[in-house]
Amino acid sequence: MAGEWMSLTHPRYTWIYQARRVATQGNAAGGAIVIDIEVAQPARLISCVASNSGSNTVSIDIVDEDNALTCRLGSVGAAPGTICSVPRTYTSSLSSPQITSVGVFIAPGQKLSCYQSNAGAQNDTLTVALVLELFNSPEEPTWSKDRSTNATDVTLAANTISTSITRGRWLG
Repeated sequence: MAGEWMSLTHPRYTWIYQARRVATQGNAAGGAIVIDIEVAQPARLISCVASNSGSNTVSIDIVDEDNALTCRLGSVGAAPGTICSVPRTYTSSLSSPQITSVGVFIAPGQKLSCYQSNAGAQNDTLTVALVLELFNSPEEPTWSKDRSTNATDVTLAANTISTSITRGRWLG
């Protein structure tokens, strides 16, 4: 019985997930781009970089299933080519207190949310590159653009990293 309990609550392996995807606002009126990344199993955020082609504020948050803010990981004020990263680099300028350490856990039901402010113009892009350590299963996270302004006109390109999941470490 103890062995069964251990196998359910303590993963034996982890997997490393890497992705880089680009979202483009296609609507003539523009609008904010919001990319939500949801995990099906517990995950640890190793790094995330969100960059904007326009002059908008870029933020990285963890939100719950109702899209309520759980934790602000980073937010960089509006400027041309804004880049927000976690862990943040020493050159990042932050507009509010942030968590800056590696090892932020994301639970099932929570989402990593990367977004630009609502002033985005047509053809603005938001690029998100991230590395996650997945526990229990190598199932890829779900990416969504559904909370974007004019979401039907936002395109989300496929992952540009050829090997997205690799076997990580033995935890046995």
